[in-house]
Amino acid sequence: MLLLLGLCLGLPLFSESQEEARSWDDTSEQVVLRVPRQLRLLQRLKTKPLMAEFSVKSTIISRYAFTTVSCRMLNRASEDQEAEFQMQIPESAFITNFTMLIGDSVYRGEITQKDKKSSESVKDKRNRTSDDNEENGSDMFKASLVIPSKDKAAFFLSYEELLQRRLGKYEHSISVRPQQLVGRLTVEVDILERSGITSLEVLPLHNSRKKGSGKAEGDVGPPPSTLINQNETFAKVIFKPTVVQQAKIAQNGILGDFIVRYDVEREQNIGDIQVLNGYFVHYFAPFFPHICLLPKRHHSLTACLISIPLGLL
Repeated sequence: MLLLLGLCLGLPLFSESQEEARSWDDTSEQVVLRVPRQLRLLQRLKTKPLMAEFSVKSTIISRYAFTTVSCRMLNRASEDQEAEFQMQIPESAFITNFTMLIGDSVYRGEITQKDKKSSESVKDKRNRTSDDNEENGSDMFKASLVIPSKDKAAFFLSYEELLQRRLGKYEHSISVRPQQLVGRLTVEVDILERSGITSLEVLPLHNSRKKGSGKAEGDVGPPPSTLINQNETFAKVIFKPTVVQQAKIAQNGILGDFIVRYDVEREQNIGDIQVLNGYFVHYFAPFFPHICLLPKRHHSLTACLISIPLGLL
């Protein structure tokens, strides 16, 4: 019941997103006016449509992440223009929904099973040098459409992912690469862990690509304008940079990966079992407090006396 209540409270219904998109009126124009005059002039000189909003909302419940991405664009030119939406998603994630809105028309995407990569294609990819924007451990999702003159369009993408624990931490990464400066950019991450949150950190924006470093000089903590609110079982992280702050990081709109790391309270028992919609996941980690650690300088097990109580066998 707690998990179902968390899903109802934390996850935005897609129908609400559609209603919000249909009622999207002149508020996006007001967002564009917030952009400084010089930046607006540079954006008008470009041929691609203007991105008025880019927002990402992730809700993590018991180490399972639900992510929704929404992007709104304006074509202020006197002719039709092609707009492209692209988003890097983790390789282990799977897409659950994709919808495009052009004016008042709604176009739904069809979700199909991902093809397995053959060994030959993997070897060919390793031996070939490419300038693609894909990062290691992520897949690139792309979609394009033609926006009529003086019209607007919106993209909605939803995907899910089971977080993996590596080096004692759970890590959730969100790609923030809108390819241009955005009047309203928001990344929000909600974490709900009933077992308790023991540690939480937000890393500096990470971008390993050569073009657009996506990392300001001297970055050692969270990105600018990052707000963190946390208690024992719930945490909320909001990243909402202004246009000026975005330009200081990367003027081409390639900010990088927004990474949140955290860990949960672990009891010395059989682990934690979560059940939802007829499925279950069992989280456990071997823990033997009575086993002494072997120093790295010793190469023989005789240097350490191992003692395990009968109750643990």
